[in-house]
Amino acid sequence: MPAVAVALTLAAGSCLGQTAQRGKPHAGAVSKAGGIEVYAKLDFDRDRPFKQTGSAKLELEGRPELALDGRSLHVSRLAPEGSFGMTLAAPVAGSKDLKIAFCIRGKGLDSISVNYWDNVKRDNTTPRTNPRLTEDLWLPVILHAEDFRYNGGSAAEPVAAQTDYTSLTFYPGESRKGEGEYWIENFVIYRGDDTAPPGPPMTLRVKPGQDGQVELTWKQPQDNAFPAVYSIYRRVSGQWRKVGETVQTRFVDTVPAVGLYSYRVTAADYENNCSRPALAAPVTVTSAGKEARITDDRVKDRLGYAENVRRIYHLGAGKNRRDVFLFFGGSHTAPWSYHRTLSGCLDRGIPVLEGRAGGDTALARSQIKQVLESARPQFAVIMFGTRDEKDAKSIAAAMRNLSYVIAACVGSGTVPVMATIPPRGHVKQEQAAQRRFNEALIRLCRKQAVPVSYCFEEMMAADLSGAFLDDGVSLSLAGNLLAGAALRKTFDQIYFAIRDTGGLMR
Repeated sequence: MPAVAVALTLAAGSCLGQTAQRGKPHAGAVSKAGGIEVYAKLDFDRDRPFKQTGSAKLELEGRPELALDGRSLHVSRLAPEGSFGMTLAAPVAGSKDLKIAFCIRGKGLDSISVNYWDNVKRDNTTPRTNPRLTEDLWLPVILHAEDFRYNGGSAAEPVAAQTDYTSLTFYPGESRKGEGEYWIENFVIYRGDDTAPPGPPMTLRVKPGQDGQVELTWKQPQDNAFPAVYSIYRRVSGQWRKVGETVQTRFVDTVPAVGLYSYRVTAADYENNCSRPALAAPVTVTSAGKEARITDDRVKDRLGYAENVRRIYHLGAGKNRRDVFLFFGGSHTAPWSYHRTLSGCLDRGIPVLEGRAGGDTALARSQIKQVLESARPQFAVIMFGTRDEKDAKSIAAAMRNLSYVIAACVGSGTVPVMATIPPRGHVKQEQAAQRRFNEALIRLCRKQAVPVSYCFEEMMAADLSGAFLDDGVSLSLAGNLLAGAALRKTFDQIYFAIRDTGGLMR
């Protein structure tokens, strides 16, 4: 396990950072390598420099299912009432290109947030969107300080570039009041775009189990920040095929037949720089299992677009802004709540809102190049069509417009993600027009090998009674969360494809 590195001084009892002295010199970077300056790097194997706030209880956790590699920091409640968080003296000057990254597993939580005290403004800064968590699932999170806001200011106003940060405090959002807890590992504060991949995973071991299962374990490799996601490959018919991803340093694969198999594992950091693979590890499996049949349309889509998405992604490298997500769409996307809710479901990045109230696909076609040039996003989430007519001729014209939008994104090195338009109203039996439009959009995306975010389908599978505002058309918070859930599922597959380097292995 890499050594813990800390370029910080602890300020016991300074829950919100107000006790730090203005003008106090900031600690220098722990390291400068691979395009980034690292200010704090904590894996909690030997220490827990965070201090509890409110009714929190902090413990180092070593159970394998509750840690990534070694030990995690467990935060739970001492009492069911009041806040429970943790704080760290984290003196850093300036918000530009500053990032806070960590892996987190939550239970009884729906979100996580931080307060970062700015001594210049004498106010806490906080993410304008809180990352959404999934129950009992480890997730990597990247917060961009330049996209924070001041707690005492407008949500639309970002923090100043000239900040004097002193202390960082975590605040969870509970889904079950009084019952929340969370685990954090691989915490790092750094500045810049990371260009250096981790080293290859170390000490890969494979062991056959029952019913075709193969258990893989390995050690976390060295990195200038931290590894965040691992990709697992199995050799199939002479080629290395990616069979899964995990945040932890262990994985269980299932093979369909007895025989000799070989595995490799790669590591990706928080910015998806992928390592060389670990040395291949062979294993003889003596019992056959049953591979899961692919039923998820998102997985089927990924098999069709993976190579094209990787090509577009690499085309934009060095030209577009990393981790910037453009939200470009018609009426449903115009409200501030739309892109902020959806970006929270991605757990990373800086969202750029370009919603057009009343906009149709013709408007999208006329403005896409200008919008892309201004935002220079790595990804573009596109949702147009709610204002287009839904007869066959109009849908055909809309698909030509959206084809132009896709081509513009591809030409700029921006990965387009085309969202199906939401239902119109909460009566599921009255969605024939929206269904026709969305079916045409899905066919277009599959033909052009680009991802689809299944907003319509996610909403139609849920209870629509609370998904709209009083007008019966505009999305409520619940509706936006459904759209965000669809987007997250699609991005899980997009990142799976981006981190797939099996085609480069020999």
